[in-house]
Amino acid sequence: MDIDVLSMLNLSWNASGSFHGHYYQSTDLASTLNALHARTYLPIIATLGVAGVLGTIANLVIIVVLAKRKTKTPPTYFMLNLAAVDLVGCTIIIPIDIASLHNEFNFYPH
Repeated sequence: MDIDVLSMLNLSWNASGSFHGHYYQSTDLASTLNALHARTYLPIIATLGVAGVLGTIANLVIIVVLAKRKTKTPPTYFMLNLAAVDLVGCTIIIPIDIASLHNEFNFYPH
């Protein structure tokens, strides 16, 4: 951890390698910790963002192409279903995952 973060947490490091002290709940502290955490996981957040955008575009193309087919066989319906479920994952689940990675530390008053 950064020394600045430790001082914000009002913690000290002892000789045995453990923390002593207490933390307090603060919006500034939470946003600082969220920023540090987001910077650490920036490659993962960027990869998820690219996968979400590309997955959304690809699944929309697949749905449009398969929906325009005149003959719809069971495999066509199966692929439409897979594309629709994956589209939900790309448009809802991935953004929620990105938000949870970016806002890991939330401090609520007791």
